[in-house]
Amino acid sequence: MDCRSAASMSGGPSSCVYGCVGMGSCKKACAFGAITVENGLARIDETKCTGCGKCIAECPKLIIKLVPARSGYSVACSNEEKGAVARKNCKVACIACGKCVKTCPKEAITIVNFKAVIDTAKCENCGECIKVCPTGAIAKYTVLM
Repeated sequence: MDCRSAASMSGGPSSCVYGCVGMGSCKKACAFGAITVENGLARIDETKCTGCGKCIAECPKLIIKLVPARSGYSVACSNEEKGAVARKNCKVACIACGKCVKTCPKEAITIVNFKAVIDTAKCENCGECIKVCPTGAIAKYTVLM
């Protein structure tokens, strides 16, 4: 089984049709050993990632994205359903509550299709958004420079 095959059958094994399929196709595509699959979710080790994009091309749900190395925070949720529906399928789904939008001093966060989106050009990695996110949908990454 691979991610493309699993995704073609009802979106994959997860209850979230927007989430990682977890079959490891991205891991197999990565020549640098930067991807592991833990508990059905792909995890990328940014210290090994070269930004080649092969994992992006392999992901049938297009949820793997390249972000600038200076980006310290990212919304780790791809769900585009309203809060209650999103939470029913995932306990860490973005519920579009807007707390991060109101808290961001640089106005770097907007809500698009019921999820928070961080503008990496405006974000200064202050971390205020992660402090107020009630679901933990915003993830902190090691900033490599």
